[in-house]
Amino acid sequence: MIEATISRSQPSLGSRIVRGTVSAFILNVLSYGSLFVGQILIARLLSHLEYAEFTVSISFVGLMALIADLGMNPLFTRLFAQSEEQVLSGGIDRRGTLLGSALTLRVSLSVVVALLVTIVSPMLYPARVCHTMSILLISLLISSRLVIVRSVGDSVLRGRGKYYLTALFGLFDALAFALLMILATYRHFVLDEVIWIYVLCNVPGFVLLVRSIAVWLQREHISLRVDWSTMQELLRFSVPLVLGTALFTVYTQIDNILLYHLSTPFEVSNYGVSIRLSTALSAFAFVLAAVTAPEITRLLHRGDETRAKQLLDVSLRLLLVSGAAIAIIVTATAYRLIPSLLGSKYAAAAPLFIWTGWMLLPVFISTLMMEISVAANEAWFMTANAGIAMCFVIVGDLLLIPSHGATGAMFGRLLASALGAIAIVWLSRRSDYFDARKFNLATAKTGLASGAALLGFWFIQSNTNSTALSLLIGLGIFYTSIHFSNVLPLKEVRALSRRIRKTNAVSPNLE
Repeated sequence: MIEATISRSQPSLGSRIVRGTVSAFILNVLSYGSLFVGQILIARLLSHLEYAEFTVSISFVGLMALIADLGMNPLFTRLFAQSEEQVLSGGIDRRGTLLGSALTLRVSLSVVVALLVTIVSPMLYPARVCHTMSILLISLLISSRLVIVRSVGDSVLRGRGKYYLTALFGLFDALAFALLMILATYRHFVLDEVIWIYVLCNVPGFVLLVRSIAVWLQREHISLRVDWSTMQELLRFSVPLVLGTALFTVYTQIDNILLYHLSTPFEVSNYGVSIRLSTALSAFAFVLAAVTAPEITRLLHRGDETRAKQLLDVSLRLLLVSGAAIAIIVTATAYRLIPSLLGSKYAAAAPLFIWTGWMLLPVFISTLMMEISVAANEAWFMTANAGIAMCFVIVGDLLLIPSHGATGAMFGRLLASALGAIAIVWLSRRSDYFDARKFNLATAKTGLASGAALLGFWFIQSNTNSTALSLLIGLGIFYTSIHFSNVLPLKEVRALSRRIRKTNAVSPNLE
């Protein structure tokens, strides 16, 4: 009876996954593309020293912000998804209490972060860098990149299966960022002005998110409540996530900070621009994880482990194929792409950009598996992944940065990412939602297909000296191998395409 009610009130699982993923992916591609334009213009406008200070300021504030983050965003998403299921089945409505308590907790912790940044930063950095950090503190409230206060509202939308709304609001921010940076090219902007653009471009999406949540609260007759026992419950549930998020944040941000102290601004800027450009290539993994995780929560809540395992299997194969294809494209085009986008002063960043392309494969897998493990209430898997990645990246940085600079930092990060992904896959091998044998087989086949594609690319290029033709043939070899090895056969792609066309006939309600 309950399942009948759910099926009448919601679209089918497949339709929700396809609609949510396709809508959010298109929006995120546009968003990441706009951010890509903005990041390119920042690199062109600022000197190597200013870009190094820009990078280390964001990294330091992001590192300190983990005190307010506490790893709760996946937890919030899971709890809101469970609350939606409880309401559909006639249970107690805890959504107002969860939202009010989560917001109160995050705002309070943001004040703590602001105080710590104000006190600690003058001990480590010159006054001009501390000033940019103080401006960045505004981001704690309104930014979608520092996942603190605004991310509570994002978690509400994700838990309701409406991640495409979060992606839409992020698109408005990205467009504002790109537009303001384009206007900045008509005059000489200093670092402070770029930082203000970086912060205030989040205002449009923040306002739209607040309005969307307010409309939902009014329509559902939900009253916000702050409950201290709920706040304590959130803190208790987040214990493994706190450690995991702290380790993961250190892993993602420590490179820039150590490079700043152990190397030169030139190395910091080359490394920072490579990492930032690679984020424009990672949209698909984050979208797929954001859409899939709440659905896994719902399926496991209903006891449907079989469909949860099928859903994760398809998602992982899509990530393997898309990640490998992106890495092949980056490898083929980096030496031409980087100078044309950023100018000759960043030509030395091309090899680093190639490394980030291949790093996307373990990052894609880790991103999805971390979200799914939290959705399945296996948060310690995320902690193990982040802990291994953090330890190896710090050891690699300390050993390699003094002699190899940004190249050493990138090698350490690639190794750390791979080992972290291996760890979370190994821990998940006996779970109810993951088929380790199928994944390992698909990974091996994708690796062989990538090798064949690169050999074909290099052979054709050496004989024709045409990068475009060589890349096209290389990608043809890659997907032919993927098809005949049944990693992602053409019939499965066609079935997905038919569902996408059918789904797009009815546009999603953007409230």
